[in-house]
Amino acid sequence: MIVLKIADLRKSYNGKMVLDGLNFEVPKGEALSIIGSNGAGKSTLIKCALFLTKPDSGSIDIFDSRVNSMSQLKLRKMRSNVGVVFQKHNLVPRLSVLSNVIHGSIGEANNKSILPLSAIGRWTHATAPNSIRSKAVNCLRMVGLEPLALKRADSLSGGQSQRVAIARALMQDPELIIADEPAASLDPIAGQQVMSLFFKLCKEKKITLLFTSHNTDQALDYADRIIALKNGNISLNEKTDALKSEDLISEYG
Repeated sequence: MIVLKIADLRKSYNGKMVLDGLNFEVPKGEALSIIGSNGAGKSTLIKCALFLTKPDSGSIDIFDSRVNSMSQLKLRKMRSNVGVVFQKHNLVPRLSVLSNVIHGSIGEANNKSILPLSAIGRWTHATAPNSIRSKAVNCLRMVGLEPLALKRADSLSGGQSQRVAIARALMQDPELIIADEPAASLDPIAGQQVMSLFFKLCKEKKITLLFTSHNTDQALDYADRIIALKNGNISLNEKTDALKSEDLISEYG
């Protein structure tokens, strides 16, 4: 099964072509890393895939459905099955760790209810249903942060914050997780720990993973396949077991 299919994707900004006819597929269960220098189009590709940015042309299919032609309602439903983790962790600082993880279930509540009352009830752990609180605690357990459930989010280290963001994504029971530079804001040790955990959880839960990275070692260690973007095109598309670190250095020229 193909989870994500990109066909002839083009996107330009102010007359400059950023993505110039990209074509690739991501099969179910694969971990794919997108690498490339600053400005290569990695973040633009992710935004187009989620239809946060409208491409100039080309098609995007997620879960065998054409994203380009989806209504806003269908887009919301599709996104509720896609966990998204950004470089900025986007936690609500004054709320508890547990409440931030529970926020991952708000999309599900919106999809099931015409009125947003059930979503509002999931803003804090104090008002969330018992089943949702229990699920959030389990997600925190998976990332090793259950003892910090009631701590304020602004008391966490960078690595802990990113683990909370991963737990929040897991709350969606996603079939696909898309992560934009998930370890870039962390120190080398914390970054390695987060990527190792990320990869392990996705493999255990059979979640398809697409992540961008500047770290060639992490791309090799935590992806099954690497795609490199250069000058708006795919300059490399290879399985990681056929690559070495020196093979990737030229992609940053």
